[in-house]
Amino acid sequence: MTRLYLMHPPGILSIMWQVVKHIADEKTQSSIAFIQKVEDLQNYLDPAAIPEDLGGTWRDDSGFADPPESCCQKPLPVSAEDYFDRNIWWKSHGFIKKAPEPKTTTIKNKSIFEITKELKEGEKLCWEFTTNTDLTFDIVRVISKSDTPESLKENIGHTNGKMEEIDEETLSPKVTLTSLKVPEHGEIIAKHPGIYKFRWETSGGGWSLISNKLHYIVEICKQ
Repeated sequence: MTRLYLMHPPGILSIMWQVVKHIADEKTQSSIAFIQKVEDLQNYLDPAAIPEDLGGTWRDDSGFADPPESCCQKPLPVSAEDYFDRNIWWKSHGFIKKAPEPKTTTIKNKSIFEITKELKEGEKLCWEFTTNTDLTFDIVRVISKSDTPESLKENIGHTNGKMEEIDEETLSPKVTLTSLKVPEHGEIIAKHPGIYKFRWETSGGGWSLISNKLHYIVEICKQ
């Protein structure tokens, strides 16, 4: 069983856990341990699984860790140049004067929000979005079934020499995420002309106090 060990957690987190643990199931309760003292780690783990820095005997002399007794890489400084700058990112994709403005929508529970774009072969499609709740995101290319042009068949599976009856090609597999601060962003280049769909789906069900807000941009970029 996987277990999460939290050492010196913020006070608010400890208080929240005191409330949540009374409604969490037994399996969830047993998968989280709050560690107040470094030496208490040995109540849960073998010394060989604890870095020397934390009182154990584990040491990484492979060259990965710095220092070896920490079993971790040396922390890297983070400066303003390392932050994601959406204006710079969109500028690198042809929007020289100004980055496009995000649009906003609210997605109802158990619903799908979809953006459709028609692309020519070689065109590039860029996207950016943030969401305040868990949403499932994927990208697909629409494929006609029996009348698929010969030029589109290369990415469609075949069985016994016959084309399978499918109507979508997955370009970005479904992933469930929440993105509040740094936007999810990326690009695809159309290998085939046709219809491309961006989809966001609410992953939870039932009633919720929080509305599913999505701020998004999907644009054909200048090459």
